[in-house]
Amino acid sequence: MTKQPNVPTTAALRLTGTKSEIELVLAVLRGKDFFWKTNGKFYPQRGDSNQYAYYLNDLQLPQLGVAAPPTPTPGEPQPRPWDAVLGGQGE
Repeated sequence: MTKQPNVPTTAALRLTGTKSEIELVLAVLRGKDFFWKTNGKFYPQRGDSNQYAYYLNDLQLPQLGVAAPPTPTPGEPQPRPWDAVLGGQGE
């Protein structure tokens, strides 16, 4: 499936670890402009009283590079793919 412009990507995610580890990951995601829905509950995991699961629903990834490229003007020289590496040097 091709990503459509200006349509957020959504996913579901299950985080596991200690409460402080999960809270650290949530802080990093918030700092990177991720958005999600959750009920805010930490679910204890079997076998280890210090391990929890935390569920993120409808996780929306940040929109990067959604601006459309400029339309080329007819008759003007167009940049070549290697110009970015070579600094726009002529042939």
